[in-house]
Amino acid sequence: MRRKNKTLFISLIFETLLKFILRFFFRNLQYGCLHIQTPSDRLWKFEAKKDRAAIAVWHLHNWKPLWAVITRGSLGFGESYIHQDWSTPDLKILLSFAATNEKQLDGPKRSRKLLRLGDIKSHKGKINSKKQARKNIAYHYDLGNSFYNLWLDETMTYSSALFKGKNVTLKEAQESKYQRILDVLDVQPGSSLLEIGCGWGGFLEHAANQTKASILGVSISQAQTDYALKRLHHGKKRENVNIEICDYRDVEGSFDHIVSIEMFEAVGKEYWNTYAQKLKSLLSTNGTAVLQVITIEEERFDSYSDTPDYIQRYIFPGGMLPSYSVLESTFAESGLEIIDSISFGNDYAKTLSLWRNQFLENWLSALELGFDESFRRMWEFYLVYCETGFQRKSTDVVQITLKHI
Repeated sequence: MRRKNKTLFISLIFETLLKFILRFFFRNLQYGCLHIQTPSDRLWKFEAKKDRAAIAVWHLHNWKPLWAVITRGSLGFGESYIHQDWSTPDLKILLSFAATNEKQLDGPKRSRKLLRLGDIKSHKGKINSKKQARKNIAYHYDLGNSFYNLWLDETMTYSSALFKGKNVTLKEAQESKYQRILDVLDVQPGSSLLEIGCGWGGFLEHAANQTKASILGVSISQAQTDYALKRLHHGKKRENVNIEICDYRDVEGSFDHIVSIEMFEAVGKEYWNTYAQKLKSLLSTNGTAVLQVITIEEERFDSYSDTPDYIQRYIFPGGMLPSYSVLESTFAESGLEIIDSISFGNDYAKTLSLWRNQFLENWLSALELGFDESFRRMWEFYLVYCETGFQRKSTDVVQITLKHI
């Protein structure tokens, strides 16, 4: 009995001390309320000074998540969710709370880098050489076409849609995105068009239907290429469009138009200049290129590029987002200038929300494909994490039009 009482007393002292530390840590909250349900079923409440409307609930199954967040930030937060160390009735509210109060919760980041040397070393091991790039792409895209078919729209488009109007379906919004690209390029009959990173062939099919150009798509994903070829040549072979398994660095020729939709993010910081120089060499003298690229907030770029986050560790190994100014300067150094640009981050938030709903609605079918609960939690966290980023404007998506300087 004495031993039990002693254990309870030590536990009470530990939790009281921990609560005091957390109250100091959360002292500058600006948004919402955080309710932490401890492993011993106690409820701790931390409230913002001003806006207390939203209540985020964080149910700790053990104490591991606290240390994970303090030492590894968003990576530790997401990783402990995958491991089922915590749960929440509303993941979006909790991640929105964390994102909105990021600056107030940023204290440990200054010393966090020393504790994350292993993560940094692992990320550097994923740098996109030609050999490693194939491995990185296969890690994400070769999960199986059947998996992506469960939650993407009918066009099998895995990039932000462009919503024009209120009552627009995801399929229609994806087609609007494709059509805007063609309109900006002003593709004429007989011209040549290259898509770098053509995915499952959604844009290629749209371009083949809407133009009389000679079209080539390149990809390093075998699974996606097999799917795209079947879709493009279903029924009869199209003479004006083809796909090749080819790294962008090995593409040869000259093209009137080049399109690349959310592929730049997978290139990796070490190869951004290589990519820009290759784009310049492939683009004809009077040619135009349109890229759709996810960007990160200017003031966040340095710290973000310094240490890998959850997305780089679990979803897109080897990837890196540029800021808009970095994107602009990278192409300028290679002799290309941005002559037109639009941003539509809110549309990406909506796209991600629709994907997440479909993903969760079709989870039982994903189980039949062999995926488990840890995978579900990993992907749900990824989709909500990204949606929150676009809503809070820490990330954005742009379409830029390039030409030779």
